[in-house]
This record gives sequence, C-alpha cells and structure tokens, in this order.
Amino acid sequence: MTLRVLRASIAGALALGLMTVAAPAAPAAPVASAVVVSSVVPAAIPLTYGERNRHVKRVQRILGVMQTGYYGPLTRKAVKRFQRRSDMRVTGNVNARTWLRLLRLEARQRAARSVLPTGDPTMTTAARGSRSARELVPFATWRVSPHGAMIVKRESGGSCTITSPSGAYRGKWQMSSAFWRAYGGLNYASSADRATCLQQDRVAYRGWLASWWYPWGG
Repeated sequence: MTLRVLRASIAGALALGLMTVAAPAAPAAPVASAVVVSSVVPAAIPLTYGERNRHVKRVQRILGVMQTGYYGPLTRKAVKRFQRRSDMRVTGNVNARTWLRLLRLEARQRAARSVLPTGDPTMTTAARGSRSARELVPFATWRVSPHGAMIVKRESGGSCTITSPSGAYRGKWQMSSAFWRAYGGLNYASSADRATCLQQDRVAYRGWLASWWYPWGG
C-alpha cells in the first residue's frame, strides 16, 4: 500500500468514526503536599510583668497557673521555672523562643488528653478499693483524669504556687506538709508551692496510689 493510499484510508476511517486518535494527556494536576502549620508568634510577644490579655491566660493554662489573664508574680515565677527546666535563659518574660516551647508543651498535653480512655479509670470500683488496680493506671493517664482536673480546679484553680490563707496547704493539689513529706516531696523542694507542677503531680499521684482520692475528700 502506497503512502498516499494509506493516508486516504485513515482520513476515511476518521470521517466514519471508525478510528480515534488519542489526544495528548493533560498534565497531571499537582498533588497538594501536606500542609504544615507553623507556630505563629503573636504580635503581643514578648509578654512581660503587668500585662493583661488572652495570651497571658493561655500561658497560665499551659503552666498550670490560675487563669486570670494578668501577668503577675505567680505567672512570672512559673515562666522562670519553665525556662530553667527547658535550658533557656531565665528572664521571666515570654519571648518568641519561650512561646514556641510553650506551644510544644501544650501539644503534648493535648495529646495526652486525647488518649484518655472513655470514662475515668481513676474512678472505677476496682481503683477505689485496690492499690494493685490503681497501679494499673499510668501516671500520664492519671495526670489528665477528669476527676483529678475537678479536684485541682476546686483546690487551687490550677495554680501551682498558691498557698492557703493559713499556710497549711500548698500548691496545685493543696497538700499539707505531712502529705508532702510522706510521698517524697522533700526530694524536690521544701514545700509543694516551691516545686514544679510536674513534681507536685508526681507526689499527688503517689498519694493517690496509697489512698485513692480520699486525701481530697474522694
């Protein structure tokens, strides 16, 4: 078959719809890459003593200080402790670097809460009546338990540095000096309000293992 005849045959087939010619493939749409949300530093940063705004309240929530929105002495003290534990320059002010570290801590706290089982494992009948059952509740789970959160809100409003008017009860869990000594608190500080929030939680957890929630009224 000559080239001329071949071309004529193809033209006829196209006219009759007996042959199709594939169109060039359209370029593939770009695949959207995973969106990475960067931590945003608010314009209000740095936060310093005497300020009052929602960012201060967020810092207080992360550090376990009473959420007043006011950057007072308790908040500054909590920030200094956080900076010291994080190997940062201890200023008591929340600069950009401190803010980003706080956001990481907040993310870890949120993740810990998200894996909490349905219900409150610290409030089961087994946990109430048996130390061996309580020992099955990990510290990380106990620390974010709903009942524990209720007790902290009632006792201290979430402040790790608060002291009762009489001075007998101190810190986040309002522990007495006898409780603090009995469950290893002196390994951290002379009194609960001088220890970090995490250290206070560890002492309270030991007390819970020994006596359930009874030291706080059940």
